[in-house]
Amino acid sequence: MTLTDRLLNRVGYYKKVDTEKEKGKYQAVSLGSTKGGGLSVTTRDVNSLTKFREYYENEGTVFAAINNIADNVTMVGYHLSSKKDKAKEIIQNYIDELELEEILLDSVTHCLIYGDAFIEIVRGKKTNDIVDLNIIDPISVVIDEDEYGKVTGYRQVVQGETKKNIKPEFVIHIKLFKPNPSSPYGWSIIAPSLSAIDRMMGVDDVLYQAVSRHIVKYHVQIGTPEDLPPKEVFTDMKSELDDLESKNEIITTGLVNIKTIDERGVQGVSEYASTFEEKTLIGMMIAPEAVGRGQNSTEASARVREILYERFIRGLQTKVANRINKDLINQILEFNNFDRNIVKLHFKGTTTSDEEGAAKWIGNLFRGYPEGKKPLTINEVRSKFGYPPIEGGDDLIEGTVPVDDEEKPDDEGNVEEIKPPVNQPAD
Repeated sequence: MTLTDRLLNRVGYYKKVDTEKEKGKYQAVSLGSTKGGGLSVTTRDVNSLTKFREYYENEGTVFAAINNIADNVTMVGYHLSSKKDKAKEIIQNYIDELELEEILLDSVTHCLIYGDAFIEIVRGKKTNDIVDLNIIDPISVVIDEDEYGKVTGYRQVVQGETKKNIKPEFVIHIKLFKPNPSSPYGWSIIAPSLSAIDRMMGVDDVLYQAVSRHIVKYHVQIGTPEDLPPKEVFTDMKSELDDLESKNEIITTGLVNIKTIDERGVQGVSEYASTFEEKTLIGMMIAPEAVGRGQNSTEASARVREILYERFIRGLQTKVANRINKDLINQILEFNNFDRNIVKLHFKGTTTSDEEGAAKWIGNLFRGYPEGKKPLTINEVRSKFGYPPIEGGDDLIEGTVPVDDEEKPDDEGNVEEIKPPVNQPAD
């Protein structure tokens, strides 16, 4: 075994193959696939995928982070762009009938948890038209490839038995992160934060124990060193003592002095919990403010995170939209005798930060051309805000930019920017 192999084995990348023929050899263990041609055989780590799901189902921070990202990717709205109104109308009808928005929300959630989402395209037996979309459990899917890495099919395997073979053209495979170019599978957003999540959960347990130990206890002192009350007094006090929780009662005579314990010792443990929670959120690419954190944020730092988060979400939206356009919308167009790529799905943005920046930039640019033609067309301006092109929008904008001579700068020397008129897309 080479030095590289020993290093990879030391960090767990290799696993012994315990069979008679292959004994002593090593085989890569990754989220890979079954390849033909005798080149290699890789196996998905199903145990890790199951662990990711358990974290999502049982750890509130992970649950909130993943749902926040999935909601912002898919539920902010979309629009269809096309110069063919009839084709656009047909695609919209399919989207409504197939409940695509709900399918995409669940699929992006699967991508974030497992690294992959698999949507089966169901066609009618008589018409061959697309009639339904089914989400497949990502844990059960095995991808088959040829010796060149081309996907040849998808198999749904349950308890070691293949239940269904599906051709590639009937599966929409979405993956948002793909660090291993030799694997057809994606990568879970939970994976890079496993250590931080484990430690965060461990500190949560310690914190709970600390609170239980340090919570204020009742100290009941009876009598004085010189005079203990008779038994009848204890009988009278019984009902009052029964109202106290037994684990919090400390009952002594006047001869004993015990100080109460308060909860102030928990503060240091709480800070540890916040540290690992912050590392978890960083690893999962989520802004603390999005899940109710960020108490130490300033307005400036929160704005920077807002812009970066918006661009992160847009990157994910682009990947999802490209896959839907290629593997679903193009199939619908071809079935209805239209050319491919004449209708495109686009997601809307999550925040307005980038739009505000673009509006200010265009406003300043137009101020340099107060009369006559401007250096941008209507469609170029619309594209800055994610709107599709319109008919007649390829000519340079012409007109007068209104500027109020009485307009005065604010205390910081800024003048309110003028946003150019942008035609809104039709509902």
